[in-house]
Amino acid sequence: MRQAWLAGLAALGLAGTGAEAQVVVTDPAVVGWCLCGQRFVDALYARVEAAQRDYEDAHARLQALDNRVNDTRPTVDTDDPGQVDAFRRLVREDEIENAHFFNDVLPHQQALVARYNRRLTRYTAACGGRSFEADALAQAKATLSCGVDQDDEP
Repeated sequence: MRQAWLAGLAALGLAGTGAEAQVVVTDPAVVGWCLCGQRFVDALYARVEAAQRDYEDAHARLQALDNRVNDTRPTVDTDDPGQVDAFRRLVREDEIENAHFFNDVLPHQQALVARYNRRLTRYTAACGGRSFEADALAQAKATLSCGVDQDDEP
């Protein structure tokens, strides 16, 4: 019954024939590469999450400053040098935050997401849908040394 169901999905293009989904890796070196690849993907994902939090925090600060500028602008007494000076300082603070967001935070977050997507695509193409033979997995884990991910830039 299960084979008929998989064959039906394959005919519809919704699933593979099962042959590629049942690939069992017996080479400990390949298993090790996949295990390290998963570690590298997970580490990059953690960095993407941290960059996303930084992005959201910086965006919230920027939005708050933009709101303060917009709320303050109509109330500034242009005949009062103190109010004009305070408003100029607020606008300057907003400009600095804008520059930081668009020149630093946003490009950093975008670069990390792009790197993560490339690394995940590479890992999935090589290791996705594969099972590991138990002895090969045990051997790979016993001697696993991942080193530095060549895709990981500082």
